[in-house]
Amino acid sequence: MDITEKKVNRQIQFWALMGPFVTLLTFSVLLSKGLASSFYLPALILIGFPICWKWKIRGFALALSTLCLFFAISYSHIPLEERFWQFGMGMAIALAFAVTALSFEEVEELIRSLQIESSSRLTNLLNLDEKYKISEGKLHEECEALKEQIQIFQSQIKEKDSQIQRQEKLLEVVRNEFSATQSQQESLLNEIFQKRHEAELLNQRIQAYLKQIEQLTARSLSKISPAEMENLIEAIRYKDSLLAQLQQELKKANQDLINIEAEKDRIQLELIKQKDLLEEKENEYQDHSYQLKEGMETLKREKSLLEASLSKLQIKFEEIEAKEIDNQNKILKLTHQNIEVKQNFERKIDELNGSKKALEADWKNLKKQFEDKEVAFNQVQNRLSQAEHELSQLKAENESLTELNEFRNLQEADYEILKKQVLEKTVAIEQLHAQLAQMEQNGVLLQEENQTLMAELKNLQEVDLEMLKKQVLEKTVAIEQQQAQLAQVEQNTVLLQEENQTLMRELKNLQEVDLETLKQQVVEKTATIEQLQTKIYRADQEVAELKSKNCSLLEVEDRRRGQEAELESFKKQALENEETLVSIKAQLCQANEAMSQLSSEREALKKQLSLISTQNPGQLADSQKIVEADRAFRRMKGLYEQLKCQFADKSVVLDETRKQLFHLEEKFMLHQIELQEKEVFGYSVMEKALEKQLRETQEFYAKMHGEAVQETELLYGVIESLLQHKV
Repeated sequence: MDITEKKVNRQIQFWALMGPFVTLLTFSVLLSKGLASSFYLPALILIGFPICWKWKIRGFALALSTLCLFFAISYSHIPLEERFWQFGMGMAIALAFAVTALSFEEVEELIRSLQIESSSRLTNLLNLDEKYKISEGKLHEECEALKEQIQIFQSQIKEKDSQIQRQEKLLEVVRNEFSATQSQQESLLNEIFQKRHEAELLNQRIQAYLKQIEQLTARSLSKISPAEMENLIEAIRYKDSLLAQLQQELKKANQDLINIEAEKDRIQLELIKQKDLLEEKENEYQDHSYQLKEGMETLKREKSLLEASLSKLQIKFEEIEAKEIDNQNKILKLTHQNIEVKQNFERKIDELNGSKKALEADWKNLKKQFEDKEVAFNQVQNRLSQAEHELSQLKAENESLTELNEFRNLQEADYEILKKQVLEKTVAIEQLHAQLAQMEQNGVLLQEENQTLMAELKNLQEVDLEMLKKQVLEKTVAIEQQQAQLAQVEQNTVLLQEENQTLMRELKNLQEVDLETLKQQVVEKTATIEQLQTKIYRADQEVAELKSKNCSLLEVEDRRRGQEAELESFKKQALENEETLVSIKAQLCQANEAMSQLSSEREALKKQLSLISTQNPGQLADSQKIVEADRAFRRMKGLYEQLKCQFADKSVVLDETRKQLFHLEEKFMLHQIELQEKEVFGYSVMEKALEKQLRETQEFYAKMHGEAVQETELLYGVIESLLQHKV
């Protein structure tokens, strides 16, 4: 900028000083001579200079006319020896007037160009200022919205912390209840063991009584008197009554044992349920805590990113403000310079305008003379071209005469050559037929491609219909052009076939026909064939161009197909992941069913164990089956947990693939939109840079908004799950 301003200032100074310098030279020469007869010349210089400075070309014409008038009036009073010198000085004064007028005209044009540039710069700066203010307002609005979102997230985090504390309190209460139930279970087990011990002692006593009775009966059968028999019978009755009492006590003890075992089973079931609930709550608590930790980390990251973006925006804002201040300073400098230049050269511009009209009149006269000279020059050129054409005709006639003389000498050789030429023409016609077949094949291929494109259009109505329609229309136009060219080539081939037939007929009648006329016909046919070959060559070139265009379109379609294939692959991966999830869900259902079956079998085995223990305490050896069933139950539980982990991993993979697919679809749509905008609009570098910045900010805002929405959805899910657990 400084170099150009210096150049412009130098030019203005040079042209502004050129006219006054020349006039001062002439004025000094006149004063140095100091003739009495030329007193009017300095006065004319003093009068004509401001006139030329004020009105430019018009002032020059006026000053020149006054100079001529004064010179004509005073010509008779000038001495003979001074007339030539005064005429030369008058010419020098006229030249000085012309130089001053033209120099001030040039200065005016330079000032006008500077004014236009300064006005354009001012408009550009004003537009930039408006755009900057608009973008600044948008950025402030976005920052305020982000701050509000941060406050909302912080309030949600506080609510989640309070909910976590509540859940921790609930977990402590549940743990206390679980410890109380465990103590109750231990006390019941101790009572059961005591009752079993008492039952065993009673059985031992009963067996001892039975043995004593048998011994007594065995002894007393041989040595018992009737009185003793009666006493023994009474004792036996008494013992039977005691046995009945003992049996009733045993039955009561067994019933008590059954009731205690039933209570034990019920307590165990309740304990299992409570354990499951505790495990579920602990898992949920761990999941919620993990999710909340992740949410906190993501929020911290977002906060750091927002702070970094805010710092960047502040830095950019400060840079833009500094640039704006610099631009305003430059604008002020330019406005001051423009005002000074206007004030300095408005008068000079007005003077140079007068001399401009006279120069325009001279220019018109010169232009008329130049046009007359051009007309004469064109006439001479036409005559030369006619003479050259006549010379070329004479040369052609001489060449034809020489060819005829040579042909008369070589009639027989020419006959064989003509036959060879006819054969070559037939071969060329066959080649043309082959080319026609190839072109028809190409047309068929293009029609097939058009059909495939139409099918793809039907299948891809949701993906960029307008672009594909344009491509199909272009291809249909290209196919129609090729079909038209094929029709033209077919017509040409028909004409060539007809001409070939006529040539063959003429070859049959060659012996009767003069060789000279035949040669002329062959020359004409060769000329027509050459013309047709040139037409075919042009058609081939056009076909090649169409093929290249078609290849470019096919490349674009291949790219789109590649992108669509990628999308389809991602969709297939998502479907596969969903299928795996369905299979894992089915496995989980099967595992749940197996768990329920095993639990029912376990309960049945426990019932059998209780019955066996009541009926026959000696059959407790079958407890190994129960232990094995318990082990199988634990194995199934471990498998169930493994399946749960696999299900969680697969769900994470599926979510990631869905996210990738979503991002790819967004990129694909953005790429299509960019291509459409590039085709429709043509932006400058500044507008492209601004558009890029706006897109980056929009993408960043969309990303932040999406992450915030996801986090809010996760938080709502956590809240709903916590509320369900509370209920």
